[in-house]
Amino acid sequence: MDKTLISFDGKYMIYSQYGVKEEWNDARIYLFSNGQIIIKGLMKEYKLRCKDIEPVDKKIPPSATGLVTMFETYKIKQKDIFLLIHGDKKDIKKLTRFICYFKISNELCYILYPYMIGGAIQKNVKWKKSILEVKLKRLPGKFEEKLIFRCGNDIITIPLEKVIDFKKDKITVAKKEVDVLNLKFLDEKNVSYVMLIYILNLNILYKILESYFDEHDIKREEEVVEEYSYEDVELNDKEEQVLYALYSGINPLEVHSLLGLDVGEVEKIYDKLIELKLLKLVRLRKEVELTSKGKYFVEKIMKEKGTKI
Repeated sequence: MDKTLISFDGKYMIYSQYGVKEEWNDARIYLFSNGQIIIKGLMKEYKLRCKDIEPVDKKIPPSATGLVTMFETYKIKQKDIFLLIHGDKKDIKKLTRFICYFKISNELCYILYPYMIGGAIQKNVKWKKSILEVKLKRLPGKFEEKLIFRCGNDIITIPLEKVIDFKKDKITVAKKEVDVLNLKFLDEKNVSYVMLIYILNLNILYKILESYFDEHDIKREEEVVEEYSYEDVELNDKEEQVLYALYSGINPLEVHSLLGLDVGEVEKIYDKLIELKLLKLVRLRKEVELTSKGKYFVEKIMKEKGTKI
């Protein structure tokens, strides 16, 4: 029996690009594990499949939607009509994302990885053919969601909760300009990596990430960076080198030997960086890790100085 992935109470409307519309109707919306969507209204019931609709950014005039502003819009294929679904923000954003999962799972793509580690562009990295898979695991009160890239025997797993930024880019491949997705995420040591993804369903992949950030009210990196002030931060060369080392994933207890510094000197540097809120103490014996402010500060000075790890 097919399992219910999502179900919630909301409203729906059928709208055509020619302005013909229904009114908002109360309904229970279901998405099943076989990709079927059922909208059970009081008078009507619609049955659709994820493959037959596509989330779009179509602007619907307020004259049609009235006072309802929080809704998701889907284009129904082979018809000049749109399905509008209103509901709780978390419900409708999750619905959009899960519909996208059905549309993009097992899709062929090409990845350039790691394109960047920290703020440093990696040379001699080549494009690899990959299969993009989606893994959903139901946990108490939530889903664990992962993007999985299979490149032959290599598997790259990216939990959505580890993604910190994404944007569309244009790059030149074989003298041809193509659109790619720039995906930035953290590994288990909070070191940031960037992957470039070339895929035909780029907008669908973008929608997955956009809806996840919207549902969980996650700010994009540019929005986060704007909140930090670095006017109080003045570091000497040694202090910057310590930040670089931590940013690149070096164990904080090994930084002194890597840089040829005295243990006491490094601990004093840690104290200063903690006071500046660039580091936080996670265990005794000065085992530290970068804060978000510290991570973005490293990237800031690396960009300014053209430094590479």
